[in-house]
Amino acid sequence: MFRPLLTAILVVSVASTQAHADDEAPAWAGSSIGVSNTVSALTLDPSAEPNYNPYYAVGVSVAPRWAFAPWLSLSGAIAATHEVTDADGTTYSDETLLSDTGLSLGLSGAKIPGVGVGVSGGLKATFPTSLASRAQTLQVGITPSLRLSKRFGLLEGLTVGYGGSVRINAHGYTTSARQAPRIASCRGIDCAEFLNTGVRNSQYQTANTVSLGLGLTKWLGLSSAFGVYTSHLYPGQTVPEVSHIPTAPTDTRYAVSYGLSARIGPFAGLTTSIGASTFNPQLAPNSTYYRPFYNRYTQLSVDLSFDLSSLVPSKDKG
Repeated sequence: MFRPLLTAILVVSVASTQAHADDEAPAWAGSSIGVSNTVSALTLDPSAEPNYNPYYAVGVSVAPRWAFAPWLSLSGAIAATHEVTDADGTTYSDETLLSDTGLSLGLSGAKIPGVGVGVSGGLKATFPTSLASRAQTLQVGITPSLRLSKRFGLLEGLTVGYGGSVRINAHGYTTSARQAPRIASCRGIDCAEFLNTGVRNSQYQTANTVSLGLGLTKWLGLSSAFGVYTSHLYPGQTVPEVSHIPTAPTDTRYAVSYGLSARIGPFAGLTTSIGASTFNPQLAPNSTYYRPFYNRYTQLSVDLSFDLSSLVPSKDKG
């Protein structure tokens, strides 16, 4: 669900690595179509809160990718989500919601000499095709990112990683059309482009994550992640007639994320994911901290991802 911006993730997804049968993969290898099924954890626990508000949604995503070289690629992503249960954040009944459109330039393959730490990075542009971003008057979001990773020879490979990114937003106005968008279907940091934590829009956002991945077999792997996110709002205006002065700065919003994932891919071209994700503000409305890992924002998911390069024969194959 598209939640207010400070957030925490607990992701449990089932996924893996499936080697491509060809020595030379086509340039569009890695392009995929995904089908997601998401249900809120509280849907399975009606007594958790005074008001029972179940949530179940189905989504379809398209993520094309083109490799110009082994170390340079261009990729895009867009998704559509439809809530099957009664929706809280749509403008009309049975509305299907479009996500923002992302376009990313990726660099990979470099290593730090002597320590074997892999270095990759990217530059992403986010365009406002979602209702939430249009309500925020977003024009474009630019996100440079950096990732460091180290692989160890445990089972099929143990990978420790760190990722950092800064997203710089350009808005038509410093305040959004509504205080907090209620659009559904958001998991993890990917939903940051749809979030708004107050009347003022976010001028820029930082994200720092650490991850741990373990390959159990060639088609089964587990991973976990923890992240901290900070949103910096546009500066507020001082009004002389207003006597209230806050005792602490109010221009930042914070979030934390927790993740655990597993991927299964016994068949070429198909990856099945089963997951649970929690993405919540750091503080609840009563200024207490949300319980980590599991709270009212936790979602469960079952996803399918189809690798188009494995499903569609190349011309060389006939």
